Amino acid sequence: MPAGDAGRIRNYATRLVEDARRNGETRIKIRSGDIHNALGLSQAHANVGQSLEGEIFQNQAGVRLVDYRGVDSRRGANAYFIYEILPASNRDVRSFITPLDVEQESVAGVSSSTDAEPEDAKDENLRERILELSPSEFQELAREYLKAKGFNNTEIEITIRMKV
Repeated sequence: MPAGDAGRIRNYATRLVEDARRNGETRIKIRSGDIHNALGLSQAHANVGQSLEGEIFQNQAGVRLVDYRGVDSRRGANAYFIYEILPASNRDVRSFITPLDVEQESVAGVSSSTDAEPEDAKDENLRERILELSPSEFQELAREYLKAKGFNNTEIEITIRMKV
């Protein structure tokens, strides 16, 4: 599996869980093939299944695997993983913070200056403001985000990586 695919799979599935959580759902069914296709992967159904079944994803997304439907190997396109969505107070946040992709994600607490700006200008302002944050300011922003999600008094460890 190319470096980063497992993380991309877990992050994508975590976003699905967060959407379901915001909608008040208590269970979610995730089909391996849907994630495989959404991420444009090739012949990686086994990697998707392994990532969805793993403890890292369950901790990151705040879910518990309660059922499975599909092929016995759990590694095909039609592998369905059914999770219980845990309440915020029961979640393990050690792996909750996922890598920030400024191109795709918005950050809580950072907004553009006016609503009249074109979308491109808003995106550029957001990127500039994020890049201007010191590590301690970024850590505080992450702490505020987690607090808003129900994680009070959480220790935060931030790792910054540059890809060239």
